Amino acid sequence: MTSLRTDLAAFAAGLSARLPGTWTSQYQRHSQYADQFPRTEQLWDTGHVDYVISQYVLTHDAVLHGPADQRLYVADRPRYLHQFVVAPLAPDSTHIKPHHFAGVEEPNGIAVPKDPARAAHPRLPVPPASSSVPPAHRLRGKRSRPSRPRRGPAGHGQGHRREPAPLRTHHQRRPSASPSEGRAPDPPYALTHPRPQILGVPIRIARRTLPLFAGAACLALALTGCADDGTAAAKQPPNAGSAPKPAPALSAAQARDVITHYSKINNEANADRNRAQLDTVEDGPLYAMSVSDYTETEGLPAADRTPYKPWSYDTASAKLYIPRLGAGQDRWFAATLSDQKGKAPSRLAVFAERPQHKRWEMVSVVDLDSPKLPDIALDDGYATAVAADGNKHLAADANPLRTAVLDNFATGGTHTGTKVFTPTTASKRQIEVHDKTGTRFGDQGTTVFAGAANRYKDAYALKTADGGALVLFSHMHTQTDAVAHSGLQINPGKEDRAWLHDVPRTSITYTFVCNDAATVPAKAAPSRLIGYTCARTDASGPPVPSWSDRVQTHPRAT
Repeated sequence: MTSLRTDLAAFAAGLSARLPGTWTSQYQRHSQYADQFPRTEQLWDTGHVDYVISQYVLTHDAVLHGPADQRLYVADRPRYLHQFVVAPLAPDSTHIKPHHFAGVEEPNGIAVPKDPARAAHPRLPVPPASSSVPPAHRLRGKRSRPSRPRRGPAGHGQGHRREPAPLRTHHQRRPSASPSEGRAPDPPYALTHPRPQILGVPIRIARRTLPLFAGAACLALALTGCADDGTAAAKQPPNAGSAPKPAPALSAAQARDVITHYSKINNEANADRNRAQLDTVEDGPLYAMSVSDYTETEGLPAADRTPYKPWSYDTASAKLYIPRLGAGQDRWFAATLSDQKGKAPSRLAVFAERPQHKRWEMVSVVDLDSPKLPDIALDDGYATAVAADGNKHLAADANPLRTAVLDNFATGGTHTGTKVFTPTTASKRQIEVHDKTGTRFGDQGTTVFAGAANRYKDAYALKTADGGALVLFSHMHTQTDAVAHSGLQINPGKEDRAWLHDVPRTSITYTFVCNDAATVPAKAAPSRLIGYTCARTDASGPPVPSWSDRVQTHPRAT
C-alpha cells in the first residue's frame, strides 16, 4: 500500500502555477482502490508511470489542466517519498480518433523532485494542444490504447501466430483441421495449493492465430463494374432518363490488388513485428488486436516463440462485396477470404479507405461459423450499403446487436442476448463461455464479464436479398478473475508475461477487442450472430501483498 503524502495537493498546485500559460490543479483523494481507475484510463504512457499505476494502490492523485486542453497526471512515486511522477493524459477532444494514437512512441512520463520549482523543468512531458493536432495526422501514441479497467477481466484471444489459422479465443471455436470438425475443449485451469495457498490459474486465453494485416494499395479509383460474384465487369448500360447510380467504392481488380498487398505487407511486418509497417495496412480494432499479439510474443522467451510462417490469401477464391457509395460517404468494401487455395472462404474482412494517407487498410476480420453468407442484394454486380446505425428499416442496428453480444458474455444472454439473437453456433458459444468460465474456480475465485468503453464504434452494413442486412461491428469487454479470500493468488500464465511479469495477483483484469458479424431481418424478428473474433489487448491487476517488497527488484520497477 502506498503511503499517503500530505503534500501532493500542494505540490500539484505549485507545479501548475509554474507552467507556461494558465494551468489549474484538480486534486482527488481515493476512498477505495477503484477510484484511481477513471483518470488512469486515459494515461498516455506505457513506461514508468504506467507501471506505477498498474502495480500499486494509489490513495490520491491530481490532474493539471492546461490552457489548450492539455492534461498532466500527477501521483506519488512509490517508495520514493521525496518524488512524484508526472505523465500526460491523452487528448480527449471530439476530433481525436483512436487510430490517431497508433504507430509511434508515446510521450512517457517522468519522475520529478517534490520541489515544484525544480519539477517545472523544460523536459516535463507537457502534451501538445489537442486543438493543434489535425485528424489527418497521427498523434504520438505507441498504440491505440483501449479503455482498460486497470484491474479486471481478460476476455478473449491473444496475439498472432502469424500463420493464417483461424482467430481463436476461449470465447471462440478453436482451429480444427476443417470447418466441419468439432470444437476442441477449453484450456485447463488447474487449481494448486502450495504454501501459501495458491489459486494456480495459468490463464490461457486462446491465441489469435490469423495474421490480420490488411494490405492496402495506393489506387487510382477507376470506376469499373463487377459481375454478380464481384469478379467481372457488368456491361449493362443505364436506362435512358434514369438518374445516374452512385459509383462503386473501387473496381474488382483494384479490390484484389488491395488483398494481395495486404498479404505482402502482413508477411513483412510479422517477420520482425514491425508496428510502423503494420500501421500502413491496418487500422481500428484489427490494429489493436495485432499489436497486442506482437506484445505477447515479445514477452515470451525466445525458445517459446513460434517461428513465423509466411502465408497469403487466395484472391482467386475471394468473394467481393463492393458497395455503391454516394458523394461524401466513406469508401469501403467487404470480402470473404481463404488462406488456402481450393478451400471455401471462411473469413469475412472489411477494408476501408484512409483518404488522408491515400491507402486502403483492413479494419475488421471475423471467422465465420459457415462459409455460406446470406444472399447479398446486388445491382449490376455491386452491393448496396445501408446504414448500420440508426436504421429504422431493420429489426436491430449495430447498437442493440453490440449490447446483446455483451449480455451473452456478462449474463449468459438472460437480459437481451437471447431476445435479440436466435440461437446460433456463435451466440451459443458466447453463452457457454459465460457459463463455464464463470464457475471454473468453484468457491476459490470468481470471474465476471462486463462491457468496456468501446473505442471502435464504426460499423458496416450491406443490404441482403430479403430486405434485411449483414452488419459488421466491433465491441470491447473485460473479464475479471479474482480470488475469493486472502491466502489465495492467481498465477499468470506465460502468455500474460508481457503484461503481468509472472507476478502473482489477487485479481486480473483482461480487456478484449472483438469483431462481430450478424444478419438482421427487416421485420421484427431475432437476428443471427454468424461469427465473432476476439483478442486480448491488455491485462493488469494488483500483486499479492507478499510481493509488495519483491516487486521493486523487477526490471521495470521504479
